[in-house]
Amino acid sequence: MTACPREKEIAALVRSGYWPQASDPALLAHADSCARCTDFLLVSEAFQAARVSSIQNAPLAAPGLIWWRAQIRRRNEAVERISKPVTRAQIFALGINLAVGLALVVSQARNGANWLGWLAGFNANDLKQSISARTSEFWASMVLNQGWNLTLLVTTVGAVALLTGVAIFLAVDSRFEKP
Repeated sequence: MTACPREKEIAALVRSGYWPQASDPALLAHADSCARCTDFLLVSEAFQAARVSSIQNAPLAAPGLIWWRAQIRRRNEAVERISKPVTRAQIFALGINLAVGLALVVSQARNGANWLGWLAGFNANDLKQSISARTSEFWASMVLNQGWNLTLLVTTVGAVALLTGVAIFLAVDSRFEKP
């Protein structure tokens, strides 16, 4: 049960693959006489034989299958590389459209449809009558208010121009061409 002082030296030779060809004759004699070193060599040789056997018996994949998997991996990497700028452009366009929509709502709440006054006029007792009266008032102000139509037109043209610019950028940029 005690450790052998030469066991580390034998283990280093076995790991490097130099046992027993490049070992000292005195070390060979010690390995034959020491029970601990003999057991270590027996276990190491069994593991090495099992390793060699498993490597030789490992099934190889068909070359066509390996090529097909490589092509799929290459395509997926290209799609990932291309989709990142497109996603960023879409997020940017969404942000611009939300900002313009928010500006439209704020503009209409202050000037156009008087939404804040419409919301403040509700009474709990005659809610149904109030809603129908306020709704007809709201639609009448929308039809008569010409500024709202101009704001909607400017917003639509701006969004189309922005998305057209992004599409032209993606079509012209050389980083996105097929290899």
